[in-house]
Amino acid sequence: MTSQARSTISLQVLLHDEPVGLLTNRGTPARSSGKGSPLAAPSQGWLQFSYAPEWLERTDAVPLSLHLPLQDKPFDHWASHAFFAGLLPTGALRQALVNQLHIAPDDDLALLEALGADCLGAVSLRKAQSGRKRYAMDLVSSILPAASAAPQLPLFEEGQAESGQGQAAEQALLHACGELILGREPAHRAAWPAGDTVVPIWQEDEAGTASELSSHVLWMAPGGQDAALLQRAFTLKLLQKLGVPVLPGQLMQSESITTLLQLRPDRQLGEDGLVTRVQTETLGQALGLAPGAATSRQAAGWAASFAVLREHAHPSVLPVLQLLDMVIAFALVGDATASPHRLLLQRAQTSGNWQLAPLWDVCSTLVASAPHLPEPSRMALSIGRHSSTGAPSDAAWDEFAQQCGLSPNQVRKRVRTLAQAMRTALPQVLEDETHAQAWQHPAVSQLALHLRARADQMARSAG
Repeated sequence: MTSQARSTISLQVLLHDEPVGLLTNRGTPARSSGKGSPLAAPSQGWLQFSYAPEWLERTDAVPLSLHLPLQDKPFDHWASHAFFAGLLPTGALRQALVNQLHIAPDDDLALLEALGADCLGAVSLRKAQSGRKRYAMDLVSSILPAASAAPQLPLFEEGQAESGQGQAAEQALLHACGELILGREPAHRAAWPAGDTVVPIWQEDEAGTASELSSHVLWMAPGGQDAALLQRAFTLKLLQKLGVPVLPGQLMQSESITTLLQLRPDRQLGEDGLVTRVQTETLGQALGLAPGAATSRQAAGWAASFAVLREHAHPSVLPVLQLLDMVIAFALVGDATASPHRLLLQRAQTSGNWQLAPLWDVCSTLVASAPHLPEPSRMALSIGRHSSTGAPSDAAWDEFAQQCGLSPNQVRKRVRTLAQAMRTALPQVLEDETHAQAWQHPAVSQLALHLRARADQMARSAG
């Protein structure tokens, strides 16, 4: 079917519930870019985003994304797709949704219409008009038993799992697992851009009414299959000990399930315990990289990420240093899935400046989380021309520094400082009585040995 034969579908795009523009499937590719042709049009048609004239006339108007500056000219498919596709779930969760909706795997508009009420950051979408039948989702009955919404938990209090609240909190988390994206009312589902093991959960007010905004993300794994999740929790705890900006989490274990609960990094928790949206986008979206493109363009992506911070973050020095710490942290722990799409930019509501959000999703892949998984063939990201699992050399860090407009001496000094800090922090984290049982898992113990060796290598190579 050609794009001309498709019905026009339009979604109204809102920012903080204010209409800012329109997303449709009546766009065209940027033919001069060589990225596509009408013969290869996706099932949904070519996307096109346009700012509303009323929004452009406002004195307080801000762009939806750094890659979508305010302009009266519509954005082509590639610019539009890079931002809006970055709002959608990925992996097995996306596949489950398209299977249940009976739509094509590349129909982003159908997913955005179904999940647009609770997207990443302060963006939401709702149907403006439709020329074809849309598909309602009624999936929970075939996937999960019905469950009540999880109450708000007092998060991040060390030792809670061992306190008298432990059993009640565990039951709340088990109920939360029944409140997957697939189990919400259509207007309350979230387009959280993550894999199938991460689900958003909602708060309840005193009357027991669930908020329309999800407030937390819940990583979960069945008992006996939680090695990867425990490695993730350990990695986050270690980086937090190093002073790298990390979103804290609440780890809980039972015989049936292991969970890691975090406040969503695109939300702010008020004194009243309720959450509000924060305008947020990934660095990948800010760079115009479509989901999945960051890996093949990793080297250029990191250099461009530093350039974006210098241009749009004020003052620019602190965010640049924070990004440097995050990249070094990815290399230290050996996270083979690191990319600009894993880092979030937030716009401060008072100043309007962009800043980096704390890391929320970091997991070492130096050690396989299951016996059947192969050992990784590369490290977290390319440092200069270095892409093996060993520690990058001084020459590799120097080349990386030059690519990213940084001082080679400053980069090597920071690598050495964080590597030495990790050697000190590892035994402290392992001896933490709060998570002693979790850290005794063989996958975590093996990871700690690998990380100690890696810290030694990187401290010496940057010496």
